Amino acid sequence: VDAGQPLASFSDFAKEYVDEALCSRLLEKHGGDVQRSIGQLRKILAWRESNKDLLTKRQCRRTWDLRVIGADQARRPMLYCCFQSQTEAVGRGSVEQFVVNTLAAIDNMPPGVETATHIWDMHGMKWHLNLNPAGLLGVVDAIEGYFVGRLHKMVIIEMPGFARFLKEAVWPLLPARTKQKVLFMSYDEAAAHMRRECDAKTAERVLGAMARNRDPQVSSEDLRRSCMSVNPQGEEVPVFM
Repeated sequence: VDAGQPLASFSDFAKEYVDEALCSRLLEKHGGDVQRSIGQLRKILAWRESNKDLLTKRQCRRTWDLRVIGADQARRPMLYCCFQSQTEAVGRGSVEQFVVNTLAAIDNMPPGVETATHIWDMHGMKWHLNLNPAGLLGVVDAIEGYFVGRLHKMVIIEMPGFARFLKEAVWPLLPARTKQKVLFMSYDEAAAHMRRECDAKTAERVLGAMARNRDPQVSSEDLRRSCMSVNPQGEEVPVFM
């Protein structure tokens, strides 16, 4: 990105994103292939330039309850959402919310930590809001592109049978390394996983959210009021203001 180099024409804002850690993640993804890494870096910088407002203002519509819910025992941030909370079809708004919340997770990362775990609880998933895989592909593009190398695990809980066509649309596009990070779990398997992998507070938050989302006595308004995100200071703040 320096003067005279192939990517020098990008704006200062775009080039601010380039550091040794990003370059290392790109090289790791592409098996040390410098030219392929440069090619993807070019796409990342172009995306950053075209999404400056989103990245700087971090403002987006809340179309589901995605948030940073805590950290695992290695202090990697964990993000949680339940598809029961989804209010509109997966599309650009969902991708923007994914980007904003992933940036929040990065803010929470202590020195030496570069990855986060995403927990997608598919209980209550609405089929009519998830007929088009394009939005999901946009999230995958963010994971494999701008946030390359930032995924520790993707935990998918209780994926309904009708959603298998989404997996069939996306799965062939995932690199083998990413496929190994995706875990499909039942409710009980996920609960055991959280108790084993998370710190005590995060396990309590995730298990509590999973239980509330399945309790017919809890209203959607109560769910929104109980939805909290964890900031870099470890404080819980309301997601829906």
